Amino acid sequence: MPNWDRESSMTEAERVAASLTEAMKRMVLASAPDDITGEEGCGVEIRGSGYRVARSLGALGLGSHTHGSPICDMYWSNPFGLAVRAILRTKESDK
Repeated sequence: MPNWDRESSMTEAERVAASLTEAMKRMVLASAPDDITGEEGCGVEIRGSGYRVARSLGALGLGSHTHGSPICDMYWSNPFGLAVRAILRTKESDK
């Protein structure tokens, strides 16, 4: 049975973090904050099933990705994606 009290007190980032698949979590965690501003995620190379994961993350508003690049395709977290990443990192350290 869902815990409605807990769910209603969760932030949007917490709700999204709780809904991610393992593959989505791995990609969000891999897109660490950039060294210059810390406001955008570093690029993560995507291939194969990673495209589906990157599209899903983009649909959730967590970042963007390239498709058809001559060198390699990449996924980048945006500030909301980095907020979700921080929540996932906290949950990992709590384990």
